[in-house]
Amino acid sequence: MSNRAAGTPGTFFACRKNRPIQKFFNAHRGEDFIKGRFEAEGEAFLFFSGMLSRSSNAVLLKKFEQLATEFDELNRHDRRIPIAQRFGSGMVLALRPRQPAAFEPFCRKKD
Repeated sequence: MSNRAAGTPGTFFACRKNRPIQKFFNAHRGEDFIKGRFEAEGEAFLFFSGMLSRSSNAVLLKKFEQLATEFDELNRHDRRIPIAQRFGSGMVLALRPRQPAAFEPFCRKKD
């Protein structure tokens, strides 16, 4: 996913790398956003792990951009609704090649 995202300025942290809001999120994400059980109404936490090709990775990143655009559109639409009927919402999408260090002793060596 590129560091550009559609939407209004400041809506996505990716638009404004290394700015105060992104720095704050990066410093506190484990303590605030991710912490918890994600069991309340309107919450979800999904984690998937697998072995992807570069082309499959690119497909997912494109879908991230589409979902980010949809989030922004809903956010702009809901501005018409009284604030008492809205609540702060955050969504994190992350994808990276990874191999947990704890798994390394059990992995076959690549030829």
